Amino acid sequence: MGLSLRALAAGLLALAVLVSAPGCGGDDDDDSVVADAGPSCTGVNAPGNSKKVGEYCSKRGGQCADNGAGNATICAIDFDSDPTSSATFCTKACVDELSCGENSVCIGDSPTSTTKGCVPVVCAPDWATPDAGTRDAQ
Repeated sequence: MGLSLRALAAGLLALAVLVSAPGCGGDDDDDSVVADAGPSCTGVNAPGNSKKVGEYCSKRGGQCADNGAGNATICAIDFDSDPTSSATFCTKACVDELSCGENSVCIGDSPTSTTKGCVPVVCAPDWATPDAGTRDAQ
């Protein structure tokens, strides 16, 4: 899968900075849209869950910015420097799965990380999923 732990860590660190900064999480001032080089782990045009976690987004595309308070308003790929990353989904900071909604997990860059973000189950590393990767065998 194209979502590396290093990329997830970078995205979660940026997410922590954004969440703590007032007025952040929207589209940046650069109006250029960079095409995604890697495949999407959620699929193009994925709607996301009830909190918009997993909604498809493209680098600097601004698709997550209008999801509203309490929902996923940050595009993970905006903070991923890996050109093959599949992290083309909306995310948000979290403390547990309840804050992420269905079919998603609240994870950090490792099982012991304190800075966490919502990741769709289909995009999460095996150690972070409730079935410990058995979904891959289906």
